[in-house]
Amino acid sequence: MTDAKLYEIVGFIRTVGNALLENGGELTPELDAELRAWQGALDFRAANAGLLFLEMVRQAEAAGAEAKRLKEISEVRHRTAERLKEYIKAAMEASGVQKIETDYCRLTLAANPPKVEPLMPEEEAYNLLGEGAVRREVLFSYNKPALYALWKAGKLPENVAQITQGTSLRIR
Repeated sequence: MTDAKLYEIVGFIRTVGNALLENGGELTPELDAELRAWQGALDFRAANAGLLFLEMVRQAEAAGAEAKRLKEISEVRHRTAERLKEYIKAAMEASGVQKIETDYCRLTLAANPPKVEPLMPEEEAYNLLGEGAVRREVLFSYNKPALYALWKAGKLPENVAQITQGTSLRIR
């Protein structure tokens, strides 16, 4: 009886119940013994399945807690690495060193693309520079690549936009 599947045990108990109904509700010693045996098997299987369920839930909760812990460790280490990188970059910029090569890694200060910061309202810049540097849509908006091109060609008035260029550190 204990080799039967949980759903099979429930089916056998229903069969005993049907026999009880056919017998006019009289619980004979044979039906009673069979019902107790199947009920014991059901209790055993259900309890084992329940324990397996609880174990799986606890393992899933433990895995979730471990994933959260590892994510926090990862985030801390990424932030620490970024702060260390900024520290190295600041030290290299302060000392004027552009490149450091060792047997283990190479550190290089590289110029970032220039940043275009408009200084006047778009409509004024459009009137001053025309369609090339400012797009006219429903509202005006700066065409920063065109402003950069004008700046590079020496044709951008100083009061229209400010061009700045930062650096970034590459570690390989």
